[in-house]
Amino acid sequence: MASSALLSFALIASVARFAAAVPLEERGLCPDGVTKVRNLQCCKWVGIRDALISDVFEGVCGEAAHSTVRIAFHDAIGFSTTQSFGGGADGSMIQFGDTELLYAANAGIDDIVGDLQPFADAHGISYGDVIQFGSSVALSLCPGAPVVKTYVGRKNATAAAPDGTVPDPFNPVGQILARMKDAGFSPAEVYLEVLLKGSHVPGAVGPGQGEVVSPFEGEFRLQSDAAFARDSRTACTWQSFVNNQALMATRFKNAMAKLGLLGQDVTTLADCTEVIPAAPPATGNTAIIPAGKTSADIEAACVATAFPALPTATGDPLTRVPPVPPQ
Repeated sequence: MASSALLSFALIASVARFAAAVPLEERGLCPDGVTKVRNLQCCKWVGIRDALISDVFEGVCGEAAHSTVRIAFHDAIGFSTTQSFGGGADGSMIQFGDTELLYAANAGIDDIVGDLQPFADAHGISYGDVIQFGSSVALSLCPGAPVVKTYVGRKNATAAAPDGTVPDPFNPVGQILARMKDAGFSPAEVYLEVLLKGSHVPGAVGPGQGEVVSPFEGEFRLQSDAAFARDSRTACTWQSFVNNQALMATRFKNAMAKLGLLGQDVTTLADCTEVIPAAPPATGNTAIIPAGKTSADIEAACVATAFPALPTATGDPLTRVPPVPPQ
């Protein structure tokens, strides 16, 4: 299984170069008479994309969109490069929901499973595809999110992933890094796990919003976030994203693309990235030191690079984060 996954990753670049080389005028016309695609297999995914946006996500980067990105991680990370368990991005979270939804790490995922399972059944697509394709479509609704390379054609899972494969935010950094390494991710890629935890509370905590000062009333800090920001193996990666939305987006989309191919053979899949819309641009992402705090309050831990100089907000010290507006 591990060798199959490595083969998949090695072939991504050549497949992508071939697809990009097809001129627009030589692309096939879909039955809608409007959409042109490199691969006619992608035509049906145009309608599936639109139905996801309207019927599941209701056109907004809200709870359903965030939960779909979250389940993409929880489902795919049930994979091992060293042991014979887990099918990776295979939809086992839905196929074997009676088992996996009982795991403590998957608490709260049952709602989005209840949305995606009937949707996949109605459209005749696999659960692995509705999760991974769905997560890319969900990201397209969120300002500043990148377009993730998206493949379709997965078969349904044949077995449940074992408990304990999803890293727990209360685990020590070393334990989380070991679990991610076993799934094929390096310490520099562990931000995938960190950023996806932002999907637990849409609007209140988002990708790149891990704070380095004490949280305010109405805000919480996951234990692993604080630990990653201070651990020598991950602190510099964490710090590199401060005021660098482009870098974070690039790293994130690469890790998400890798995640979506865990346990899969890319030669059996179709690249339908071209039907994923671009997300709206990010706004208001400049990092600041909150009013009432100073640079001395920043608990920087990267010894290789100085923490970036940030402006300080004016006005009264913020003591409470406003509630998240309904989506």
